[in-house]
Amino acid sequence: MTSITENRVAKTFTAIVCTVLFSATCVLSAVGPARAAETGAHEAPVVRPLA
Repeated sequence: MTSITENRVAKTFTAIVCTVLFSATCVLSAVGPARAAETGAHEAPVVRPLA
């Protein structure tokens, strides 16, 4: 293999890895809030009394 071919293979592999990681991030960021909402957990108040 020439260096040009190796460079293309490396770029293709990097693009595939980045695509998989980005897709996983998108799925997890969509599933996380949906799962939190379905468990019936209530949100903690933003401001808590100190006294």
